[in-house]
Amino acid sequence: MNRLSAGMLVRICQSLEVSPMEILGAYFQDQRPSCNRMVWLQEKLLTAERKLSGVRRALRDK
Repeated sequence: MNRLSAGMLVRICQSLEVSPMEILGAYFQDQRPSCNRMVWLQEKLLTAERKLSGVRRALRDK
């Protein structure tokens, strides 16, 4: 339930315009992304959530 499929990860990355390795790469090097990188990813995620919310509203209004 809380797991993300590889296909869904790719779709999310496409929406955020980042590569999966930009999100996951640091975790394979035993280090976490820098604070600045995390802030940037959070902003991209919020933008994607807003876009998705707009799509949901448009679909609901049809």
